[in-house]
Amino acid sequence: MLKMNRLVALSVFMLATQLIFGGGPDTFTSQQTDAQARIKAASLYARMPLAFELNAGQTDPRVKAFSRGSGYGLFLTADESVVVLTRNSGKSAAIRMKLLGAKDSRVVPTDPLPGTVNSFIGNDPSKWRTDVPTFSKVKYEGIYSGVDLTYYGNQQQLEYDFVVAPGADPQAIRFAVSGAKVRLDSSGDLVMQTSLGEVRHHKPVIYQEIAGVRHEIAGHFVKRSDHEISFAVANYDRQHTLVIDPTFGFSTYLGGSGTDVATCVAVDALGDTFIGGSTTSTNYPTDGSEPGPYPTFPGAAGSTQAFFSVIFFQGNGNELFISSYYGGTTGNTTVNSIALLQPNGKLVPTVYVAGSTTATDLPTVNPLQPANAGVENAFVAELNFPDIVTYSSYLGGSGKDSASSITLDSVGNIIVAGSTTSTNFPTTSPLQAVNEGGTDGFVTKFNSTFTATQYSTYIGGSGNDVINSIADAKSDALVIVGSTTSTAFGEAHSTGTNTKAFLTSLTSTGTTGPMVTRIFGGNNASVVTAATGVAYFAGNETCTPVATAAIWVTGYTNGANLPTTANAIQGTNAGGVDAFVQVYAQGLLKFSSFYGGAGTDQARGVGVDDCGNAFMVGTTNSTNFPVTNALQSANAGGYDGFIVNFQPGANFVSGGSYVPTVFYSTYLGGTGGDVITGVAVAAKGNATVAGNTSSTNFPTTTGVIQPTFGGGASDTFITKITTQ
Repeated sequence: MLKMNRLVALSVFMLATQLIFGGGPDTFTSQQTDAQARIKAASLYARMPLAFELNAGQTDPRVKAFSRGSGYGLFLTADESVVVLTRNSGKSAAIRMKLLGAKDSRVVPTDPLPGTVNSFIGNDPSKWRTDVPTFSKVKYEGIYSGVDLTYYGNQQQLEYDFVVAPGADPQAIRFAVSGAKVRLDSSGDLVMQTSLGEVRHHKPVIYQEIAGVRHEIAGHFVKRSDHEISFAVANYDRQHTLVIDPTFGFSTYLGGSGTDVATCVAVDALGDTFIGGSTTSTNYPTDGSEPGPYPTFPGAAGSTQAFFSVIFFQGNGNELFISSYYGGTTGNTTVNSIALLQPNGKLVPTVYVAGSTTATDLPTVNPLQPANAGVENAFVAELNFPDIVTYSSYLGGSGKDSASSITLDSVGNIIVAGSTTSTNFPTTSPLQAVNEGGTDGFVTKFNSTFTATQYSTYIGGSGNDVINSIADAKSDALVIVGSTTSTAFGEAHSTGTNTKAFLTSLTSTGTTGPMVTRIFGGNNASVVTAATGVAYFAGNETCTPVATAAIWVTGYTNGANLPTTANAIQGTNAGGVDAFVQVYAQGLLKFSSFYGGAGTDQARGVGVDDCGNAFMVGTTNSTNFPVTNALQSANAGGYDGFIVNFQPGANFVSGGSYVPTVFYSTYLGGTGGDVITGVAVAAKGNATVAGNTSSTNFPTTTGVIQPTFGGGASDTFITKITTQ
């Protein structure tokens, strides 16, 4: 969501993939370097901006400016960019992109970086250069008539922007590629094949922001000859900025020869990706750069065991940092939810996971409940990476208990929620002391050290009540969503005619919460409605426009009676099962809309960034799922994942209409079955999604941990989508 502050311009943003600068530091030789220092060093390196020097005799006189790093050199001449890739083996490759018809332009460095560079090459002091300033951007003014070109980026990727002034012609921009074979793939990406691998420029995704509303503009690369490239842009308002975005940050499989299912994902402050789930693979990847606590499949062949894995941030998902099994020698275990605690200044977060197990010998550590009390119990664990489990405990009664969601409050207390059939589930200061019948939800809050339970309560009626997701909100109130066949909670004889969605809340101490309980979805016996995701956004006055506090809820329904608002993006069910999205503010329903096509569209979760941009994810078999600025515009076969990025816009203020706009909406998948089960959103709007796929052609990016399908019924996948 990169924006120029010039309102009367056309900006064309293109991004080369991380293969260009994917090297980073090759090794850490100090044996004393611990895991946290290693994370910090490589993560900070990956995020460092490119440092450009103006050429004052340091290199070939044809070069106007240049940047060097581990594994690459970037040299900018008057009309050409030259990227030289190198490897430790001594092999190298050079890609030249020559701007055709370019004018002699003025080179202007911008955004000075701290520090200077000294160059002492050769034994002639007259050729030495000292105190050379460095800059994060280099701008070519008037590279074409009315067109400026700016280069910038970081140690993982090069970006370059064409800014086209009113009256100028974007069709004038053409470039010739040498040193690589050039093709356009089926998704519209520009692929440059070198002897060291592919360099990929993702298909331009174009929008304009006018009066706080984003509008899609069609555009694509054009291959004019074997080596000449231009691009096409549809009609646009030439009085406003036009932006071309987003791209894949990375996309990878992760799995073995069995069935691997990712159920949850989280991202820390440095960009490391944490996932959890279940696997039957005895060869699930556990060969991370740091040893995990349980590297060996713990159960019998054919059993299901939990896993948790960390993909080390290197820009392109190329390193598995930690990966470990978790389970017992008996029964089945799965991680269903993951949460991170990372105070300012802490490099590695504390990781909390929750799930369910039928194992009777789960590895417990300092447990409040040391044994499985029934058929299946929930569990909760605290992990301090790389290899320390500081707490692990069962949670449940004599029935079936499963934890579906875990979160933390503002002071680090841990809240776990899920569902139980137990009539003796452990309660503490409960709002609802008994299971009213069938399956009830539960919420349990532990103190930050796992030495005591602050409250633990049932939530449900006489029907079946399933909690799917929770979110910590203002004043540490807890917002809870799920599905129910009950017509009311805490009441006997409250079974309804069908499955509905619900939203309810608790205070920080477990009493009746600030939001009125809502049960919605119609009364037709054949209708199933479920709320599957909830995310709280606290508001942010530093955003443009100012972002107002809101609660986002997602789910799905096969009914027509979802309570939609007059400002809905899609007011009716398009057929079959549709996803839905809702926004609550000041305790009121401000926005509610269907979102889907003619098939089955199930939202599985939602995440929000620090400016209120929301990301709804799920799975669809619709061939007409609504897409906008799509990375993948068509269903590749069967069920594909989907990601929808909603942006709040200027109307998201108290008294406003609270209508979000769709920034992008895209399929994600291959020809098999693909399900996105979770989403985590970094501070600046980059979404990382996880799920499972049976597709052998799921879209992956260059240089990732596992670019190919591992076998079995399904593999997990992790995909990061960057928009800035």
